[in-house]
Amino acid sequence: MLSIAPLPNLDALKTFTAFVLRQAGSSDLLEFSGVLAGAHDAGDNMAARIQDRVLQSEQFAVMAGHPMWKDMAASAYGCGADEILLAFPHFRVDLPSRFSDDAKKISLPWHQEAGYYLEKGNCSPSSIVISTNLHDCSAGNGALLVASETKAAPLSHSRRLMDPVNRRFLRVEIEEPEHFTCSETRFGEAVVFDFLRPHRSGVNSSDLVRLTFLIRAGKARDIEDYRMAADQPG
Repeated sequence: MLSIAPLPNLDALKTFTAFVLRQAGSSDLLEFSGVLAGAHDAGDNMAARIQDRVLQSEQFAVMAGHPMWKDMAASAYGCGADEILLAFPHFRVDLPSRFSDDAKKISLPWHQEAGYYLEKGNCSPSSIVISTNLHDCSAGNGALLVASETKAAPLSHSRRLMDPVNRRFLRVEIEEPEHFTCSETRFGEAVVFDFLRPHRSGVNSSDLVRLTFLIRAGKARDIEDYRMAADQPG
């Protein structure tokens, strides 16, 4: 499963985007990016603070609980919205790649979503990701690179902690697929893809910060069946 789908509620996305931009006293992405770049050049990791503040906010909880995510997942699966379980909403603030010290922490290598989330529960190999940028996202801005073909099963990933002392920044990685596409989107579009499809962050060679809202979704019955099978001895 791989598609670029329109969000059914642009007002919700606009409201959330405006809230995020206000965290830097900004009204557009260019101004927001300039504020964060200036802060980082001065040794202030404002991007991380804003990301944490947004993740802990009521506005993020409202966005994560919006019914449009279940509607989009139901459309992708061809089932009813009442059959969908949402999990692991997240928000990312990714600096341009010129901030090389930070890029080691924020740029994700090739991986399957399964490599991170199957062990956490509330998902299955048939779960999907809905990834939405809060702005137009081109190849130059680091749009997602997604494999042209999915895999039949979870792959074995190499695993390491980017910060082993504090045991933070887990990275899992697989080999680069032979064929992949750059999933460029316009504001109001989301990239929807399955848990077994390799993907990675694009290289953000622009001067603009990349802002992304992500949520995972699956059919509740598939998730329960996968959990029960995993609990079986042997």
